[in-house]
Amino acid sequence: MKYDLSLNDLKDKPRATKKYKRVGRGKSNSPGKGGKGQTARTGVALGNFQGGQTPIERRLPKQRTFYTPDKMATVSLKSLDRLVESKYITSETLIDFALLRKFRVIKKAAKYKLVGACEQKLNIVAHAASKGAEAAIAAQNGSLKLVK
Repeated sequence: MKYDLSLNDLKDKPRATKKYKRVGRGKSNSPGKGGKGQTARTGVALGNFQGGQTPIERRLPKQRTFYTPDKMATVSLKSLDRLVESKYITSETLIDFALLRKFRVIKKAAKYKLVGACEQKLNIVAHAASKGAEAAIAAQNGSLKLVK
């Protein structure tokens, strides 16, 4: 098969090239180039410059930390149900802090509290549990051990 193709028939795909901005034309003060000085130059980032006033990051107080390791994370029993349903763990597996960290149910906190209801039998070691969570685990004949 022979193609009738010549160089003047070749075209770019639509939007493959971008028209450049033609600056410096016209009779205004700064035709298409912006203001004088630093803003007229390319490659200069003004960053946090706010026109001579103190920048907002210097006006606000320093944030010490957002993470307190003593804070207790809440773990929903539904998320543990999903681990059993998706066969990552069995209903006989002992669910403790290390296992929850492994499956990234807990990310940063050092302690966790169980909340919600479950539909599977679960064997759990936790730092705290709500009354509803305790009742739900007992209703499914699961076991709950609270540690400090």
